[in-house]
Amino acid sequence: MDKSGHQRRGHDILISIVNFRTAKHCISCLASLVTERAAAPGFRVIVADGHSDDGSVETLAKWISESGHAHWIRVLPLGMNGGFGWAHNQVMLRALQSDNPPAFIYFLNPDTVLETGAIAALRRAFDQDPEVGCVGSQMINGEGGLQPAGFRLATVRTEFARGAHTDMLVRMLLAKHPLVAADGDKRDIEAVSGASFMVRVDALHRVGLFDTGFFLYFEEFEWMRRFRAHSWKIAHEPMSRVHHIGGVATKLSRDRKILAQSPRPFFWYQSQRRYLYRTLGGTRAKLAGMAWFLGYLLIAWPRALLSRGVRSRLVKNEGRDMLRTWLASDRFDRQAFIPFPTDPIDEPPAWMKRQK
Repeated sequence: MDKSGHQRRGHDILISIVNFRTAKHCISCLASLVTERAAAPGFRVIVADGHSDDGSVETLAKWISESGHAHWIRVLPLGMNGGFGWAHNQVMLRALQSDNPPAFIYFLNPDTVLETGAIAALRRAFDQDPEVGCVGSQMINGEGGLQPAGFRLATVRTEFARGAHTDMLVRMLLAKHPLVAADGDKRDIEAVSGASFMVRVDALHRVGLFDTGFFLYFEEFEWMRRFRAHSWKIAHEPMSRVHHIGGVATKLSRDRKILAQSPRPFFWYQSQRRYLYRTLGGTRAKLAGMAWFLGYLLIAWPRALLSRGVRSRLVKNEGRDMLRTWLASDRFDRQAFIPFPTDPIDEPPAWMKRQK
């Protein structure tokens, strides 16, 4: 029996990948899994397609069939683009309500390529510590350098530092946020990258699945807060190395120079505010929002008026879109929309209520 009181299942792993108009990258990801399966045999893969309109389903199905991997990879066409968490939930609900549910579920972005042994390393981490509920990989960027692999959850002071857009304040107030864990360091951390992480299925009966109040962004951090609230550890596994492009489906660049010319989509700000409400509570979330504006108005904006370099680090329309977000009603963000393993399949995501 697990500490949650549920009977342990077998040791099989289900990999969930959400595709939205990224078939080319997804095939590269699947090709890396072919090699990986020799080191961690027996896992299965479901690619949930978020109602792509570019022929992704047909392209993926053809590659899977012609490469001879249909016995362990399949495509799940979804009836709508319900968002990142909602699509993963549809994979989980089907798997957990099947006759042969997995013991672990591995969430992997389609714009990733795994180094050999990445999955096996994540799987070992659960055996090494029965209190671990979630393990994340070491992420590698397109140039071969380390991407942030572990994060601290938001606080009032982290939001002040984010608003200030000042590296010195980030170092002073956020300490190691975001954290790039050193090789060999498996410290208990607060959150890991949503591009490559594995969870223990037995935790989900109390923790629940992804909150469907999010369309995209920040939903994995809110989920990991719930893992910690139920006494499950979040761990980083540096031996699980995964190369990640980032922003392929959303076209949202990580490059500050590009962000200074092109604004983020508005749902990014909605998700960020919901994340603060769901992790800090209403009062502290509002204080965190105020702290961001204080940092932005007192530090970032005055410095931007004096320095072209500072201006190049500010996201286009960020202040306007943050204000628009925080002036909106908070009724939706005060509610949790968390499905559990036995809930109905294909229920529309809650974030659609926000749009009405």
